[in-house]
Amino acid sequence: MIAFAPLASTQAASAGTSPDECRPSGGDLSPTHGGPPSSSSFPGVFLTSNPPAASPVTELGAVLYRLGPADGALSAVVEAFEISGIEFGAEDGVHFEATRETLEWADGESGPKVMTIPILDHDPDAQALIFGVAFQGSLPDVDLIGDDQFEMLIPGTCEPIPDPGAVSLAQATIEPGVAFSTVDVIVTRSGPGEGPAAVRLDTFDIRDGAGFAVAGTHYTQVSESLEWDDGELGAKTLSIPILLQDAGPLEFGVAINDLEPDTLEFANDDQIDLVIPGSDTNALGDSVVPTTTPPTTTLPDPVTELPETGSNNGQLGAIALLLVGVGGVLVASTRRRSTLS
Repeated sequence: MIAFAPLASTQAASAGTSPDECRPSGGDLSPTHGGPPSSSSFPGVFLTSNPPAASPVTELGAVLYRLGPADGALSAVVEAFEISGIEFGAEDGVHFEATRETLEWADGESGPKVMTIPILDHDPDAQALIFGVAFQGSLPDVDLIGDDQFEMLIPGTCEPIPDPGAVSLAQATIEPGVAFSTVDVIVTRSGPGEGPAAVRLDTFDIRDGAGFAVAGTHYTQVSESLEWDDGELGAKTLSIPILLQDAGPLEFGVAINDLEPDTLEFANDDQIDLVIPGSDTNALGDSVVPTTTPPTTTLPDPVTELPETGSNNGQLGAIALLLVGVGGVLVASTRRRSTLS
């Protein structure tokens, strides 16, 4: 068996719509639509392909020719495969069926044998796509004339595929203590934003039990589409009505489905958990601890000195009263002062 390396062309598409004009990977058209040598003096095989017979295309043919002397029986394996890591690669099971077949010739028989490759849901107006075809070996072993593998084209347009950008999901913030009747989901489209885009949002119950919301009891089940025009970017909001506000915090989910076009990507997750806040939580379900400030006490200005009275006979003079605020309690303090004769 002949081992082969997957094709890895990444060149941009050229203009045109026919298989001969539009090759997303570029390069020489031979042997994709080339014919076999007119003659050969030694046994060998030559791999090529048939052009599509009609549009839309339902099948393509990989053709293996037996050339030269046809002594004895011959069997050879041909395979169609998905090419990974290229811009305009066809997907196995989506655009074509990756097929592997053993082609057989009887003793003395020569000429072409065809492996039919089914093409799935072909759209002539869609982007032209490519996959690979390879010769995998023969029994008995014979020479391969030409290449052992090539790119095969599913015809279409070679206009660049518009890049619609990406979308992200988030829950709008609900401040603690603020009345609310909906939980809002924000879907943001980021660039490039080529062409129109749309998504469908569906709410769902995460699970039964404490801490989780139930559709029809705590919130209204919603399935709704959001749309953006060509070149339009930014956020759009889906409001989900809340039926029971004081039972929170309770969680339920929302998911993005049915992206249009299917090349629209996710900037974050395709679904998130939403929170119906409780009286002591914010919109993310975090506990809110109330904060209080101790009251301040305004103290009167202290009386620092009273007028002196009395005689010079050593008796007590004045008693000064000092009022001091300690922790809100008034304490009286006295200070003696003697008058010398």
